[in-house]
Amino acid sequence: LEDENAITSKNLKLLQEPPVNEIDMKLIMKTSFEQDKLKNLSEEEKIDKLVKLKTICLDWMNIKKIDKLDVFTQLETLYLQHNIIEKIEGLDMLENLEYLALNSNKIKKIENLEHLENLALLNLEDN
Repeated sequence: LEDENAITSKNLKLLQEPPVNEIDMKLIMKTSFEQDKLKNLSEEEKIDKLVKLKTICLDWMNIKKIDKLDVFTQLETLYLQHNIIEKIEGLDMLENLEYLALNSNKIKKIENLEHLENLALLNLEDN
């Protein structure tokens, strides 16, 4: 009976670690809009609102990889702090990006930012 109730170290680790999230439209929709304001909109109207976002806030979301942001060409501010991101990537289409918060991640190398000509502030503290 004692063995049946024992929590293995593997199970304990699963309980302690939140699941890794991927960046996708559903996650951005959930974090960017109050859901009750979207319920009367068609899918097309929702997507239209999404792609026109100027700010996306995905901090503390346990995100490992920056990707699937190509449609957000009007984006000016991107908050990705306090995640588990290891590499700066996936920002190729964000030419209007002015502020990028990547502090408190796991980034070891500054790269893939050359094309971001409007980037005025980059936060890489605590990486």
